[in-house]
Amino acid sequence: MAPPSSLAAPLPPPLPDVDEPSSDDHRTGQSSGKISVRRKPRPENAPPPKTKTWVVKGLKAEEIVKRTGRKIKVTWDDFCHGSNSKELSSMLTHDVGHIIRDEISMVAATWGDTTEDEQKKLPTKLVIFYEFDVDDKLMWKWLDDKAKNAYKNWKCTINTIRKENPGKIPEEFEHQLDEWKWLLKHFESNGFTRRSAANKSNWDKKTLHHHTGARPFIYNAKN
Repeated sequence: MAPPSSLAAPLPPPLPDVDEPSSDDHRTGQSSGKISVRRKPRPENAPPPKTKTWVVKGLKAEEIVKRTGRKIKVTWDDFCHGSNSKELSSMLTHDVGHIIRDEISMVAATWGDTTEDEQKKLPTKLVIFYEFDVDDKLMWKWLDDKAKNAYKNWKCTINTIRKENPGKIPEEFEHQLDEWKWLLKHFESNGFTRRSAANKSNWDKKTLHHHTGARPFIYNAKN
């Protein structure tokens, strides 16, 4: 993934002070007979979901930019081999995954196989809230690796939902039927099934995992 030629994206407009109401479907993870790749149905007797907080004093990148009036500066850390703080690492991982799920076409076997136009969407979206050095090749390589993992994990999640709900179309693809048909064919191809079986076998052999969620252990070691 190449950095954009210009990082001079304007600051986003201020957010409204009054929170917009969310639908009950979004809060409960339930939808009227539909399946969703993002949301798993909650049992009727399940307790209400906990309110999820975000890193950097519980704020998302958009809210931080709104309150401070400036973008979030991201620089490379040689010790951590990533962004300059563990909070930024977690927040960028979250935002990269969000962009992959919402903006990027899945009509490709891997992130590296997506078109240049698709890959440009990632830095174009990130620079709305983050400030990067366009010449920092290590930082852009790190972001590209995050995108590779996010693309692979999102495709894995889609395949899991497909197998759990045969014959049904997730609501995320109701208006992207060509993309959904391509994915069905891709998931049933010999190449995909072989790689999937090999990856599962390798994962089962692991005894130690080097991440605590989206945050590598190295950030805890630095502190």
